[in-house]
Amino acid sequence: MPGSGALGLVHYLGLVAAVAFFVLGLMVLWVARHRSEGERSVLPIVGKVGNPTTLTLGISLLVLGYHAVAYSLLPVVTLVSVPIDRWWLLVVICVVGLAGSVLADRLEGEGSEGEF
Repeated sequence: MPGSGALGLVHYLGLVAAVAFFVLGLMVLWVARHRSEGERSVLPIVGKVGNPTTLTLGISLLVLGYHAVAYSLLPVVTLVSVPIDRWWLLVVICVVGLAGSVLADRLEGEGSEGEF
């Protein structure tokens, strides 16, 4: 019933998405943790990246997962989060941060290829 404070199907789907974000974020952070400093990780879509990019992706996924929980529990529990009408700002910040990290990785890779 609307207004009763109960969670509906959309809210439960949001919680499932939040769990997926958390699990993916923890997996990516685990990958970063088990690599040496100079070793590169291969991530789907992004390709070969260094530890800073892997950490940026993992933290971004955790932040998105937290906000998915906050938005899904909104009628029952209010958590500190970016307002739901500004969700796009959260996504833009995560994407720009990741893109900047990938760009820095690429530029670093180009500069170090000629060195011994």
